[in-house]
Amino acid sequence: MESSAAGLLPPGPPPLHSSPYDSDSPANPLSALASTPRTLMNVLKAFVGTGVLALPFAFKMAGLAFGLCGLLVFILLTLYTITETIAVRHDIADRHLDLHAADVTFGMMGEYTYGPWMKTLITTLVLCCQMGFTMGCMALCSTTFENLTGADFGVCLMTVVCVSVPLCCVRTQKYLFWESVTGNALLALAYAAILVVVSVLLAALVDHDGAESVTGRVVLLNWRGVPLYLGIAAYAVEGIICCVNTHAGMRHPERFGFVMNLSLLIIFVLYSLVGTLGYLCFGEDTRSMLLLNLDSNCVVCETVQWLVGFAALITIPVQFNPVSTLADVEFALDSDPRVWSYWTRLVLFRVAALAFLGFIILWIPGFDLLLSLVGGSFNTVVGYVIPPLLYLRQFGKRLSFFSRAFNVCVFIFGMGLTVWCTSVTLMEIVDRLAESPNPFGE
Repeated sequence: MESSAAGLLPPGPPPLHSSPYDSDSPANPLSALASTPRTLMNVLKAFVGTGVLALPFAFKMAGLAFGLCGLLVFILLTLYTITETIAVRHDIADRHLDLHAADVTFGMMGEYTYGPWMKTLITTLVLCCQMGFTMGCMALCSTTFENLTGADFGVCLMTVVCVSVPLCCVRTQKYLFWESVTGNALLALAYAAILVVVSVLLAALVDHDGAESVTGRVVLLNWRGVPLYLGIAAYAVEGIICCVNTHAGMRHPERFGFVMNLSLLIIFVLYSLVGTLGYLCFGEDTRSMLLLNLDSNCVVCETVQWLVGFAALITIPVQFNPVSTLADVEFALDSDPRVWSYWTRLVLFRVAALAFLGFIILWIPGFDLLLSLVGGSFNTVVGYVIPPLLYLRQFGKRLSFFSRAFNVCVFIFGMGLTVWCTSVTLMEIVDRLAESPNPFGE
């Protein structure tokens, strides 16, 4: 019988004795799989995105103490749900000898545990998450370009949509890979520069006003802003889908636990630094996107803003790719690309979809509300509601009482978080629209 502490952790994956990814398998050579360092980079890329820039504002909304503690809770819960999702994948493969764990997708887990309806639900939620991430990139680009050029936000958004359409028409994975690598490299460089700039500004502020003056304006806990904080944090931490796919492509899948522990530790440190330093530096003046607090008259700050804007623009096709891929299948875009109707349907769908996402962005008055709405609704369901449901159904009576009770608590937490964050965010959207007719205003 398992002890209570042991029952909390998902059962380990079955031995990979039948893995088609073994080194002696001619069909899947090890050279085709990701090494451990590359897997670490893939996991970090899956998590670190546009949500980082809203963390200082999220810390301001909920308070510094709650911001740090809440971030730790999200990181630990994300680690747990990813681990148990991988356990479900292995158990399904172990019970169906015609399957290998690497072939079991997130949607297939739902189909094998609950039936086709769960697969449809998971697929729909994942697509909604990807559309949310796409909107996050589009809003980031448009707001940044508006701040730099002084042009109207709607004009900037329309420009982003027009540029994104041809980029999203690229269907070759090789080019999408290089777009992803380029965009993430630019973002990493920009985020490093932002940390340096904010640290220098904070040091100058402390030297001028004194440490007590800087820390004295910081709020440790603000219950009123907690729902928006939770939605933004859920948006920033969500990465379960990419991690499940990354695990399938590992050369040494037994090291996945080490990779996840190390990557989430790095993410926690990075997010804590950005959120804390940004909030300490700008205090109550912290805006919904950290870039908006940087002085556009400073050459370094202006360069960083352009860098982030172009990096986000490049990654839009990568975020939109799962949506466009499914649409291409539904619209039967597998015909001869030399046929005119092929390109007509391909381009028209992307124009319509990106224009629709742009229309939604226009009527969500603030970068913080956009992230909170996506994070507090779709991301929380995918990250903290679906995994415990799959885990409880797959392992059932094999789990200890403590493990079942803990997963029920995670499910209740996820559902409560979804309802609370979504409802509060929607009410805040209505209130801000009533106060100001300007779309996407702060």
